[in-house]
Amino acid sequence: MPKAMLKKLSVILFAALLSGNAIAQNELSLNVSNLLINEANITVEHAFSDYVSLVGFASYVYGFPPTENMEFLNTNFYFGPEMRYYVSPLNGIDRFFIGVYLKQAFGNVSVNDEYNYYYGPSEFSNQSSAYSKMAFGLNLGAKWVTQNNLLFGLNLGFGRNIYTQFNNENFKDYYFNSNGFNEFYDFRIGFNLGYRFN
Repeated sequence: MPKAMLKKLSVILFAALLSGNAIAQNELSLNVSNLLINEANITVEHAFSDYVSLVGFASYVYGFPPTENMEFLNTNFYFGPEMRYYVSPLNGIDRFFIGVYLKQAFGNVSVNDEYNYYYGPSEFSNQSSAYSKMAFGLNLGAKWVTQNNLLFGLNLGFGRNIYTQFNNENFKDYYFNSNGFNEFYDFRIGFNLGYRFN
């Protein structure tokens, strides 16, 4: 599937979620665990039935706190849609779920100055690169809702990058030589707290 078509699909699904019928269950949650790693992540979920929902997620990653052991600083914004199926719900969309997602990211990666200070400069010391990438993946998790509509849940996702595009191709090669996982794979994790609007 072409990159342009995938981008349009993710935007259309995200817009459909935001304009969904308010009669069904709608939930808003914050990924509190990722705040510890300098990432602000929110999730909106719209239930079509007790078993199926459409999720929209968006996140701003402002980078791990830099240390001398961290070679690269990576800031980015990502968003995407996810379709979830709840296996055995008890209270609407709750308990164990399996989902598939698209994730579009835009960001910038550069060499950490503190790393260069301790380990010496490289030929890419003052370089950086803007990038965009899209991933398709599988997300597993579970969610529980209290009687007063507070919710909490866990999720773990793993995906494959469909494409990656860097403005600075030389820096891209240098970055992926040290971070090969990021070249091909995507990873999501979270502990979420939120509220259900009935």
